[in-house]
Amino acid sequence: MKNLQLFLCLMLLFGCKTSENKIWNTKKFVPLEKSVILNFMNDYSFEIPNNWYSYLGYHSIYHSPKRFMDNGLESQKVTIGVFVIKNVESKIDFFENEIKTNNITVNTNFEKVIVENTKYGDALLLKYGSIWNSRNNTNLFLYYYHKSKIYKLHFKASNILYKDVVDEAIKIMDSFKIEE
Repeated sequence: MKNLQLFLCLMLLFGCKTSENKIWNTKKFVPLEKSVILNFMNDYSFEIPNNWYSYLGYHSIYHSPKRFMDNGLESQKVTIGVFVIKNVESKIDFFENEIKTNNITVNTNFEKVIVENTKYGDALLLKYGSIWNSRNNTNLFLYYYHKSKIYKLHFKASNILYKDVVDEAIKIMDSFKIEE
């Protein structure tokens, strides 16, 4: 049993040491160079407008309008991020788990839409309210399942700013492409 635990610990320790993880040593919440962003997005892309900037947050690279650029968490009044989950065997099981998890942890206005026949097959769209950093937010999650990976696009905006930025955010999310 101890050997198994040691083996698992070593796998976690050495399995996470890839060149992709070097970015996590970068200072958080400061603008990133385009080359850093392109290196991070190695199997997908989308168009970030010139009036937005990109920065490293705690979980991913995020993109926000420049007018909200400042230091620290306050820059996350409006964000778009992409998360890639690899080796997903069943999109249905994954989607059902996401719905269950988000429906339990979210307290307001939960909506679910299955988007059929997108450029990458069926997709799942979740919209809900949340409270983060003492601020009421609206969240949009768009999930694509493609070749055993889930691409999870997340847009979050404070409720006060949501109507001002949602159209631009949707345009950015619509420009999402999986590199084949």
